[in-house]
Amino acid sequence: MMRRVHTPLPMERGTTCSRRFFLCGERAVAFALFFAVLLLFAPTIFAADESGGTDTVFRLGPTARGVGLSSAMVGLANDASAPYWNPALLPHVNSSAVAFSYNRLYSLDTGASYSYLGMVYPTLNAGGFGLGFLRLSLGGIDTYDSFSRPTGTVDYAETEMLFSYGYGAGMPILGGRFDLGLSAKIHSLELSERATSGGMDFAVAWQPPRLASFRFSFVYQNLVAPSFRLVDVEDTAPSTQRFALSHHRKLGESAAVDLAVDYDKPEFADSRIALGGEFSYRNLYTVRAGIDAGQVSAGLGGRWRAYSLDYAFRSGGELGSSQFITFSWYFGESLQNRRQRQIQEREQELQEARMEAVERWRQDEADRAVTDLKAHLEKKELDAADQDLARARGYGASAAELDTLQTKLEREREEQVERLIANQVHQSRVQEAEQAVRSALAGGDPETARLTLARLEALAPDHPMLSRLNQDVEALVAGEVARAAEKATTAEQQGHWETALRSWSLVARLDPANPGPEAAQARWKALLEAARTDSEEAKTQAKRARRQLIEEQRYTQALEHFAQGELDAATFLCNEILAAQPGHAGATRLLQRIEVRRKGPRRLSEKEADAVRRYYLSGLSHFTDGDYEAAIVQWERILQIDPDNQGAKNNIAEAKSRLKSLHGSQESNGGGSW
Repeated sequence: MMRRVHTPLPMERGTTCSRRFFLCGERAVAFALFFAVLLLFAPTIFAADESGGTDTVFRLGPTARGVGLSSAMVGLANDASAPYWNPALLPHVNSSAVAFSYNRLYSLDTGASYSYLGMVYPTLNAGGFGLGFLRLSLGGIDTYDSFSRPTGTVDYAETEMLFSYGYGAGMPILGGRFDLGLSAKIHSLELSERATSGGMDFAVAWQPPRLASFRFSFVYQNLVAPSFRLVDVEDTAPSTQRFALSHHRKLGESAAVDLAVDYDKPEFADSRIALGGEFSYRNLYTVRAGIDAGQVSAGLGGRWRAYSLDYAFRSGGELGSSQFITFSWYFGESLQNRRQRQIQEREQELQEARMEAVERWRQDEADRAVTDLKAHLEKKELDAADQDLARARGYGASAAELDTLQTKLEREREEQVERLIANQVHQSRVQEAEQAVRSALAGGDPETARLTLARLEALAPDHPMLSRLNQDVEALVAGEVARAAEKATTAEQQGHWETALRSWSLVARLDPANPGPEAAQARWKALLEAARTDSEEAKTQAKRARRQLIEEQRYTQALEHFAQGELDAATFLCNEILAAQPGHAGATRLLQRIEVRRKGPRRLSEKEADAVRRYYLSGLSHFTDGDYEAAIVQWERILQIDPDNQGAKNNIAEAKSRLKSLHGSQESNGGGSW
């Protein structure tokens, strides 16, 4: 006959075994410090009796985080412990994760071990899924026969397998977010025999619409309670109702604090209050603490990449304290990133839909613009037709049809447009020529000043400034001729024939009637004749003088071709000069001017030409008054309209040069202290 075992079972009501591994009746008195309502009513609502009783063996929870918070986890279970604590929070888990815990309970040699393996997988729209497996084992339990004689020892184990699901949605009546969760469980007991039964947990969580940082949760564990028959003893697992209020608050961009108060009402044990809170920094480091029925818990957590490690310490009663360690691994894309990607995809879809709507609207507007264009062409309303044509092209009407209508419009406006363009081009060239003369005068370049003045006279014989500019140019030429002749004479006396040759060539170009160059040329010829019998050094100087004379003659011819508009001939001569004398400054400068003239002025609209004219005259007025900075501002506006306007570029360069000279003069005059 099988002996009847009188060992008190963990599930039996009224157990007082000194080696029990679950918590029995103790007074649970705590105060919820962060809720004003609980401060007022805690002594009344949460007063516990001393009747004792039996609670579930897994009340401490499956992971070190829950232990560190003194089991105040119902409102904070957004991790791999959600299948046990609150399946309604599975949709709030940010990343798929696996957690594992293995712990020895109590500091005494009880032989009790407690382990958990859980996994959670949240989805964007289908809620969250979870699995959990808990096991608690105890070895070396004494057994007795009916006469209380020891018969040996047995091992005890209790396991629970959880299959959980949670789903959240908005509440049309109360508002806010409403989450529901279910956990189907398979509960097993082993004590000489094995008994297995099924059960179910129900959970609900609600976040108020205006207090989104608060969450109210309710969990009914063992709503469908497992029942067992083991060693001729039949019992049903006790149910527990858990009420929780939690609060999450961010502290800046990198830190956050979570607070929770849980009220547990077991079926056969005293009610309890658990308070817990944790502080996290950058989701990398966490410090937590809690109190439950007079027992204090504390814990730490750290995360590195996809791995985290949590530790908890819980003070104990007569059985001693316990330490818990949980290792977690996070895998897959986080729910936050998936939500952001989903939002981006939705925005892309909305953008495409908006583009389709805009395209349909553009097509309707294009058809309307083409109809208006035909009507205005029929009525000879050309200004309105121009606007209709631009509107139709802007809306993407048929290019072939618009080209036909544009041809018809252009025939009507051809003469008017040609006159406007010709006038604008002429005005632009006149302005460019006038500015070139002024720039040459300002730069002290008499050759360029004379050539550009001739061009201005050819373009605008009646130009109001022509007489004054001519006087200024002739004065500059006369002064330059005098300086060049003096320099040439001095160079000849010192035997610097190349310098003398260049200076006399400049005199000949500026003043063809001046007898000085002819007389110098006669002297050079005599020098060349004498050089045939002179020393090698004299011959070398004569050769250099001859080459210099040839290059200066070519440069003079190039200037004449440029003045007559023969740009190809001028370019050819400049290239020959530079091939023989690469550093020839005059030939280099003349090539640049040829390139500018080849490009020609850009065709400006009537509005642009008027703006250019106004900016030019305004800048010229400022320049004349000595306000070079204001002049530069006006001429830079011209370049915004016509980037290739060489006159504006020259004016700006000249104004900057004078501004620099003016500042240098002021610094030299005011360098000392008063």
